[in-house]
Amino acid sequence: MRVSLVPRPARVKATAASTDQDEDDDDDDAKSRQAARAALEPRFEEILRLVQVAVERYLADRKLTSDTADQGFPARAEMSGDYYLGSVDYGAGYDGHGRVSVMVHCLDVRSQDYLGLDVSLYVDSQGDLQLAAIESSCI
Repeated sequence: MRVSLVPRPARVKATAASTDQDEDDDDDDAKSRQAARAALEPRFEEILRLVQVAVERYLADRKLTSDTADQGFPARAEMSGDYYLGSVDYGAGYDGHGRVSVMVHCLDVRSQDYLGLDVSLYVDSQGDLQLAAIESSCI
């Protein structure tokens, strides 16, 4: 299956990153999130490349996906291979280095939301972006 990032469908409203909408954060949390965002936004193309690799690997993994809907969810036969970015969340990470979480919406063959993948990346001590986790959800 060809896996491609596509523009957000017109039917889906854009959501602000949580750094802009988290009113419950105390000042220190908000400042650390803003600092992480400022440090990582210039690396957005690199983030997108890592998200692409993570999505491709997830969808190709036969332990995490099935061939058909009769065999389980998510089913590769139901997916188009297209996905869009639902949201991007920046944070300080556990070790003080930056982290970013990208919520990906994988589309089905009817171009409807089908599978959510939350791709979490972090900045290691050498300053390199690394995959921390990928979690799935039915959307």
